[in-house]
Amino acid sequence: MDDSLTDVYDLQRLHARGRADLAENPERAFVSFTAAAALFRGPVLAGVPDGAIVSTFMRWAEEMRLECLESIARCSLRIGRHREVVSDLTHWIDEHPFHEAFRELLMLALHLSGRRAEALSEFQRARHLMREELGLEPSETMRQLQSAILNDRRDLALAR
Repeated sequence: MDDSLTDVYDLQRLHARGRADLAENPERAFVSFTAAAALFRGPVLAGVPDGAIVSTFMRWAEEMRLECLESIARCSLRIGRHREVVSDLTHWIDEHPFHEAFRELLMLALHLSGRRAEALSEFQRARHLMREELGLEPSETMRQLQSAILNDRRDLALAR
């Protein structure tokens, strides 16, 4: 069997296992999502001529990758790896500056690491970028998180 086809099956299997473990065993889910994300070793289908099927698959694969990365961050927060995930989230935001979930997770990781001012600065950076580039305000979820951080609501932040 072609290695790339095996990678697709492995990605689906690891992603499904991670989702199944997420609520009950975040450590095991973290391992599954990390293994799934590691299957991405470069651009999907690099060098393959673009077409409708290829474009659709590339979008699907990128969405799977982003979901795995978000899940890695969520698992990291649930298992107490707040500080460790900050650099990963910062890197992922550099790659995807308008992906609000990464910014929310970074704000939460910074807050839970005792870096409240940096968490609030991240909100301001996101707000500025979204206003300047898209003419939008941050999502309601992000604004609620900002409020929770302003009020030092660690209980609310942990429940997220």
